Amino acid sequence: DHQQTKKSHSISMRAARDEDRPRRSRRIHRNAVSKAAQQRKDGYKCKCGATLSTRQSLTRHLQTALIHRSRKRNAVQPPPPPKPVCRPAPDPATLPSALRRSVQDFTRNGFTVCEHVLSKDQIRQCRTAVFETFNRAMGTVQRLSLQKKLEEIGFTKFKMRSAGRFDLEIDQFSEDDFSYLHRDAPWRPLVEAILGPDAILAHTGVMLSMPDSVTQPWHSDGDHLHKRTHLPPHCLNVFVPLIPLTRENGTELVPTSHRQGQYDVNREPLVPELETGDIFLFDFRLRHRGLGNRGRRPRPVVYLQYCLPSFKDTMNFSVRRYLVLPDLPPEHRRRHERNSDESNGDTVAEREGEGEGEGGREEEEEEEVTLWDSDESDGEQVEDEPEEKLSLVERQRIARAEHRVRAATAPRIAGFVVYTGAPLLVDDGSGNWYPGVMKRVEITDTKVFLRVHYVGWSTRHDFSCTLDSPRIRPAGVEVTIGTGALGPVCKYRRRK
Repeated sequence: DHQQTKKSHSISMRAARDEDRPRRSRRIHRNAVSKAAQQRKDGYKCKCGATLSTRQSLTRHLQTALIHRSRKRNAVQPPPPPKPVCRPAPDPATLPSALRRSVQDFTRNGFTVCEHVLSKDQIRQCRTAVFETFNRAMGTVQRLSLQKKLEEIGFTKFKMRSAGRFDLEIDQFSEDDFSYLHRDAPWRPLVEAILGPDAILAHTGVMLSMPDSVTQPWHSDGDHLHKRTHLPPHCLNVFVPLIPLTRENGTELVPTSHRQGQYDVNREPLVPELETGDIFLFDFRLRHRGLGNRGRRPRPVVYLQYCLPSFKDTMNFSVRRYLVLPDLPPEHRRRHERNSDESNGDTVAEREGEGEGEGGREEEEEEEVTLWDSDESDGEQVEDEPEEKLSLVERQRIARAEHRVRAATAPRIAGFVVYTGAPLLVDDGSGNWYPGVMKRVEITDTKVFLRVHYVGWSTRHDFSCTLDSPRIRPAGVEVTIGTGALGPVCKYRRRK
């Protein structure tokens, strides 16, 4: 019954449509006649906006427009500007055996390692320039209270890539004394064998990883130029470590992840272990990350970016994206910096006497922060030197300098300054607060794990917690005064 009703309904609808067809055609004809009459009255309009009186004039107008268009199309156009053509890389078969193996490793795995490239004197010279620039830049940021801008935006020559990881541009590297980094670089033949003879040095900088810095997320410095086809490398990075790189402070990477479609390849990551003077090159598209620095000393690594002339990296080094770090005013400079800038002929004793007349303000200035000992001769760190050679006063001075450096460069998370040895307030579980320190710090992608120690008490009271635990508070926070089980209550306050 339902099918019969549906069929009869469709037949009735078709019959009604056939009956309405003559009326619809008459209506269309009537509308066309009225439209033609209106056009004769108002004139014919062309698509270009011209209004013509008759159909013949409209036809002539269209013919003239078609003629002009054809002439314009057939006119001789000036040739487009030529695109930059890069010379191809040399054939690997024509290269020396050592260079050919490095090129093959780079093409297959996305990276290659070269040993004993720079001398110890060159490494020491680079390290001195790096820490002089960092001390000067960090001193400017601290004295002008620009820490927030450094963390949120960054500056053109001084950036914070992540917590405890700084990106520096060293102006001294462009001088002739550092020609082994640019003009006379010993790795230049290898770069030209990979990219071609037209490869250019696009950027030079230093990645400085401080102690207890955070491990970076997995990333690549840039994407492929084509979405489907794997093309030869168009950009690469050269890393020159200024201290030995190990699994505790090195760079972790995934081999073969630079190829198209293999970024998420499930392969075992590895960390190249390098000595001072070694370098390693890796593809711009390789998946990698910088590990957190678990050592006691900063980890400086010089990086150089080479690319083809037709490529420009606007993602990592954008001028519009960052701010300009201002110069330090004279009233904020240290005494020896002001003395070196003055050239009026006054003696040092006279200038010191003037400083004492002003209230001895220069005498109260704190010591300059030094990150590295200038007396090292073989590229080893200061912590490897036997402590018997240093007096108690010298060891205390070095400890104070290290504490100031860590406090200035350590990551700030939820109000805490997170580094090994950082002060904080600790609750004993009864509402009484005591001075404590972060004995051990482990920073992951999601949480911060601490081992907390009560100052002046046995290690049996130490406990582990996370940074969001209610038992700890930042140093200097007002707390409730009372008597606890550990002894006298805490009256600890952070020094201004």
